[in-house]
Amino acid sequence: MDSTGAAMSRSFEGARDIEQWRHAVSTTFETLEPVVDADGPFHAVLDATSLGELSLLSVQASPHMVVRTAAATGTADRPVYKITLQVAGVTVLDQDGHECLLQPGDLVLSDTGRPYRHSSRDDFHLAVLMFPRDLVPLPPALVERWTARVLPSREGAGAVLNACMRSLLAHAQSCGTGAGHRLAAACMDLLAATLADTTDSSATAPADARRLQIIAWIREHLRDDALCPDAIAAAHHISPRYLHRLFEDQQVSVSAYIRTQRLEHVKADLESRLLARHSINAIADRWGFHNQPHLTRLFRERYGLTPGEVRRRALNPDST
Repeated sequence: MDSTGAAMSRSFEGARDIEQWRHAVSTTFETLEPVVDADGPFHAVLDATSLGELSLLSVQASPHMVVRTAAATGTADRPVYKITLQVAGVTVLDQDGHECLLQPGDLVLSDTGRPYRHSSRDDFHLAVLMFPRDLVPLPPALVERWTARVLPSREGAGAVLNACMRSLLAHAQSCGTGAGHRLAAACMDLLAATLADTTDSSATAPADARRLQIIAWIREHLRDDALCPDAIAAAHHISPRYLHRLFEDQQVSVSAYIRTQRLEHVKADLESRLLARHSINAIADRWGFHNQPHLTRLFRERYGLTPGEVRRRALNPDST
């Protein structure tokens, strides 16, 4: 599914379709292995919709388990997170020694880069949003503290994320390319806000709370040409050394985080039909990139395409 809104729907019924189900799940969810009782009744429906770099999947099935083994975790070119909304039924997610019971309305985050099991004893319905790790505007080490734990989704940012997931499930197939990428960015921001709410309410992680506060400030000032570690430290009345220490275990430096977030915004703007009349240079300038060859090199390193190629693929998909 290369273009936003591209969809697939398949139904499976009876023991004769179990092998096809295994293949469909393994392909769609990147080497995920279903474990199904071939002697019992079996039925499943898999719907998949591409939303740019994200994939939205709806799974309705009879009781069984899926397993991502340690051997499968290193097969993806770009590591992926999943947000799962339990639409109906009850399931159990087990990752990193955390066992998480999911009831209707619950949200949970999981990491396909590490082994996990997801099982159910009854019929169930899940909505799953899959996306590259680097789309989340938070350092990976911080995000991974919340995997396999039920996210707060009855109030605050989590409730908005829950509603967004349900809206995507109902309307994703009618989204155009630009809308798909905007929805992707919105979901990532909502996930970050949900994790920030959770961290802020925890008295056990003051460094995490401070880091999230700084990250939120960075995102608000991404268009500022003067944005740099020294300016960030000064704005928060801390030393540059302490700022870097806050990011030491996050698998990304402060400067790299700023650059990545700016690149994602440039890419989203290039893919927006609303900004089609704006030149690539104008969009790049808005996000702090004033050297076109430098931007082109960064785009090729991150996306395998030049800025112009990204724009053409999004706005004129039939020409690629």
